[in-house]
Amino acid sequence: MAENDSRGERISDALFGNEDILFESSSEQERSGPNFAGAFEIAQGVFISDVTDNATRFYRQAAVFEEMNAKMPCIAMGDFEYAPIEVFNSPLPFPYYLQFLYPEFRYYWRKVTQRSRYWNKLAGDGEQVRFFSPREALRFVRRGVSRFLSSRFSGVSSPAAYAPVPFTLNNQNPNHQIYYSSPYYFQTSNVFGGPSTPVTQHLHPGIYIFGVMGPVVHNNHTPQFETTSQFDIPRKHTSGTLVYI
Repeated sequence: MAENDSRGERISDALFGNEDILFESSSEQERSGPNFAGAFEIAQGVFISDVTDNATRFYRQAAVFEEMNAKMPCIAMGDFEYAPIEVFNSPLPFPYYLQFLYPEFRYYWRKVTQRSRYWNKLAGDGEQVRFFSPREALRFVRRGVSRFLSSRFSGVSSPAAYAPVPFTLNNQNPNHQIYYSSPYYFQTSNVFGGPSTPVTQHLHPGIYIFGVMGPVVHNNHTPQFETTSQFDIPRKHTSGTLVYI
C-alpha cells in the first residue's frame, strides 16, 4: 500500500509539484509546465491519460484566471478538500480553448457568472463553492490527484487490471441521466449513462462522484452532484447508491 501511495504521490508531484510554475498556454507548458513524460514513466503502463488530460485543462484555466488576477471557483469535496470547477464547459458560455477576448471574458465573469445562482445549486443545498487563487487551487489538485491515484494503484499487480471496470449506480429519481466527475477536478459534462435507475457503466479504477439531471433533479438544466457520496471503484465499491438525488 505504501508503494502504491508513493507512486501516486510521485505522479502528482510530476504534474503539479512546481508551485512556481508560470501558468501559460499549452505550447508554453511544454517548456515550463507539468512533466507529462515523467508522469507516464512513473505509471509504468498504467492508464493515467484521464489525469494528464485534467492537468492540461486545469493549467489552461489557471492561466486565464491568473491573467485576470481573479480567483477560481472551487467546490467543497470532503476528504479531497476543494476541487477546482471547470468553467470552460457547458452551461457557461466559454470555449474550452483560450482564443477569446480577455476583456469580454473578464466582464462576463465578474458581472454575471461569478455572482450567478448556478454556483449555489451545483451540488445541492449545503455544499459550499468558494473562490481561491490559482496557486491555492494548484495545491488542492496536487493533493487530490495523489489520493485519487493511490486508489487506482492499490491492490493491483498487473497493468491489464487497470482496464475500465463495471460499476452500477442507483439513485432516488428514476428516468434521469447520470454524470460523473473526479473529486480533484470538478466537471459536469462527463456522461455515465441513463436512464436511471440503476445504470451500469465502465470506469477506470479510482474515486468518483456522481450527478443527476432530469425532470426532477437538475441545476439550471445541468447536472446536480452529490459530492458527499464518493465511490472508490473497485477497491471498495462495485455498486453504490446516491442518498439524496
